[in-house]
Amino acid sequence: MGKEYARRITIFGIVPFAAPIIFHEDFENTLQWTKTGGEGDSIFELDPSISKNGKQSLHLKTRTTGAAVGDTIGAKRFMYLHPSKHYNLISHFYSTDLTQADHIIFDLAFYDGATVHQATIRLRPRIPDIQYRNSLNIYTTIPNSELSLNNLSWHQAIFNVNFDLKKYISLTIDHTLLDISLLPYSSDSSTIDAHLETHIQIKGATGFPTEIYLDDITLHEI
Repeated sequence: MGKEYARRITIFGIVPFAAPIIFHEDFENTLQWTKTGGEGDSIFELDPSISKNGKQSLHLKTRTTGAAVGDTIGAKRFMYLHPSKHYNLISHFYSTDLTQADHIIFDLAFYDGATVHQATIRLRPRIPDIQYRNSLNIYTTIPNSELSLNNLSWHQAIFNVNFDLKKYISLTIDHTLLDISLLPYSSDSSTIDAHLETHIQIKGATGFPTEIYLDDITLHEI
């Protein structure tokens, strides 16, 4: 008798035609992200107990021993620059209790050797609202962003930014499209070597640890 084989495939959904994918991270292989923040017995590890599609996700959890308001932990990935400066970041995240989180940050930073161009979105589930960091480096609430995110559910954030125009383009949380079109982002002088960074971070709001699981993260050019 012939043997049966199963092969896992990934469906990206709506991706602009001919848009080169810079990376797709399903956390099934070698971990290519570095830890930011996270003190003491914080957790930064691949976890097989929860995943969106595959066999594991990246689990981030602030410290339990000595937990304090304002504790943070994040994951960052570095990449070489690409010809395009128009990017779409698709991220999936899951939390057991979002009431413990002050905010979740999604950040794209473009270093050109002289300037860092930084586009940052901040979700505040306890309020709830969503903010963007403007050209004055001030977080400003996006109109009509009072979205309630459920615990124990996977959520999707699609973040579109154009570093050529020096503007945000769009933000979609789950099925809700928020208008941030042509809002200016933050920039500052920096002599760090040219590269591109993706950074996702969670910050605690209470004296208890806060956690997030990340899976199926895609960055592609437009």
